[in-house]
Amino acid sequence: MGTAAERQASGDETIFARATAAGEGAVAILRLSGPGALSVLRRIFRHRDGTSPRRWKSHRVRVGQIRTPDTSTILDEVMVLHMEAGRSFTGEDLVEIHCHGSPAVLRSLEELLRREGLRPAGPGEFTRRAFLSGRVSLDEAEAVNDLVRSRSEEAALIHVNNLGGVLKDRVTELRSRLLSLLALLEANVDFPEDEVDPATHDRVTTETRLILSAVADLAASYERGRILRDGIRVVLAGRPNVGKSSLMNALLQYERCIVTDVPGTTRDTIEESLAYRGLNFTFIDTAGLRVDAGPVEREGIQRTRDELTRADLIVTVVDASCSPTEEETSFLDDLDERLRPHMVAVNKCDLVTSSWRPQEPLARRKHVCLSALSGEGIEGLLEALESRTKTLLVPISDGPIVVAARHRDCLSRALSSLEEFLQSIGNGIPLDMSLIDLYEAVKQLGLITGAIVTEDILEEIFRRFCIGK
Repeated sequence: MGTAAERQASGDETIFARATAAGEGAVAILRLSGPGALSVLRRIFRHRDGTSPRRWKSHRVRVGQIRTPDTSTILDEVMVLHMEAGRSFTGEDLVEIHCHGSPAVLRSLEELLRREGLRPAGPGEFTRRAFLSGRVSLDEAEAVNDLVRSRSEEAALIHVNNLGGVLKDRVTELRSRLLSLLALLEANVDFPEDEVDPATHDRVTTETRLILSAVADLAASYERGRILRDGIRVVLAGRPNVGKSSLMNALLQYERCIVTDVPGTTRDTIEESLAYRGLNFTFIDTAGLRVDAGPVEREGIQRTRDELTRADLIVTVVDASCSPTEEETSFLDDLDERLRPHMVAVNKCDLVTSSWRPQEPLARRKHVCLSALSGEGIEGLLEALESRTKTLLVPISDGPIVVAARHRDCLSRALSSLEEFLQSIGNGIPLDMSLIDLYEAVKQLGLITGAIVTEDILEEIFRRFCIGK
């Protein structure tokens, strides 16, 4: 689709959608955007005395009624807000109708808007129009969706910062520095009889290395951003009947998992989220690990092993009233070998005496004693998880944090191109051939902010948005 300056919003259709969640509520909001938004509002809005407003001033709230133009039937008492083109989120004429949150009222208002010739909006279409009109960059548009879906305070803070342009400003700065290098080097390509002098060569090398380091820092921040956005995946693992499902219920504070005395009750993974002190944890209860399992249980165990490979943190649950088995010892040793972050939850501590101490291999591992039945030690486990999570979230730098896999991939490709460029000029490759790698790095950074974009990228990004945003 070319550069952002070459793109224009469609602007030929006026769209509408609910901007609030479905279901009953005290208030609901209908959003209209496009060239016909204000003219439709003029036709359907009246003051309580039946008169029409003489003037519509942008960003001024009015109280009145929505009426059908043909019969003057009152559909609802509302507040309306008009934002003129150039001063709205979408860059177009935008109208918000604040009505009562009755599903019946909303249906009647939506039907009226359809009869007035408006089209229901698609997922993310308002934000897409904001991008196409230049009101937001592409990464800021993605931050809108991430902010709506954020499940923890820390994640929301990152998305607010990215929505405010923190990531865009950093990427734009790095891209501008690369473009300056290209301009400097292209002059030498235009005049090949003039060799690149050593001072210029050193300047280009030094600046490229600085940019490469900054791009590497951004790419490295993705893992922290991913955990804050998606939550940290905590897999509860262990042999059958040690109390994994009971622990899951105790953490969630409701009966989510079936609990029986029969070993192997859990045959599949069960996943639930829990917010704790600003962090979002996703707990996964799993089938017990053992050798002598039937065919159905074996499938559950395989799913357990699959989850272990995707876990950010593994909590091995053991029974304090039993000595560690050979399988448990082997499992813990295997975790050590793979260097996967983990801790041990010693369950059923209410069944042992106060003088009880963990045996090897538990004694030399980070462990928390608790009772899923009584609730004792549950808060201690959550605190330990919070502490361990924060060690995983140590910031690489004080700069912006990347949360989208798309941005991480663009940065990784830009990083590879910059490394190739440095290697090429270091090996004496002709300048006109080396510049290809710099051009690719500029392109990849432009794909993050939308300075360069394709229709396929837009479709992929905005299809994940909710309708009305």
